[in-house]
Amino acid sequence: MSKQLSKSFFKRLSTPINLLVDPGPNDEEIDHAINISKDVPDHGNLKPWNIAVYKKAEQINLSELRRAIFIENNPQSTDSQIESEFLKFQRTPLLLVVTSKVIIDNPKIPIIEQYLSGGALCQNILLAFNQLGYGAKWVTGWPSRSKSFLDFFQLKNEDIVLGFIHIGTPDKIIYRDK
Repeated sequence: MSKQLSKSFFKRLSTPINLLVDPGPNDEEIDHAINISKDVPDHGNLKPWNIAVYKKAEQINLSELRRAIFIENNPQSTDSQIESEFLKFQRTPLLLVVTSKVIIDNPKIPIIEQYLSGGALCQNILLAFNQLGYGAKWVTGWPSRSKSFLDFFQLKNEDIVLGFIHIGTPDKIIYRDK
């Protein structure tokens, strides 16, 4: 007898960020989801990534940084654009920032494998929170490429922000038509 994945697994789409609402996961669920997500392909067991956890109250500081960098890089921006940027990290009950801190002088493990390990971690995070009944959306955007953000997360050389993962309870689940 062959095992099959639920048809809903293949039809489900990522939940849009604006549909991820309270309540978010509790501390135990966060720890559990992150810990099981770390079991990824990782040549050399380097664990070349880091996960920063931002609950609702902690998202303000990151949002203020985003706003300041946006204003500096976009001096002609409108108040509406500035406010929109300020709120982007505060749209969900939980925000994870996943970074890749690669080891560039490792002769056996290329940087690309370290990045791919981080990508597998991000995918596992999405699946783990989904399995707990939460929705999760993985995005990047200009902050993931901003030198000021890289400096804030103390990223150097080839290090990168792999993504911002927004997590909350799905207000609605969206499926593909086919």
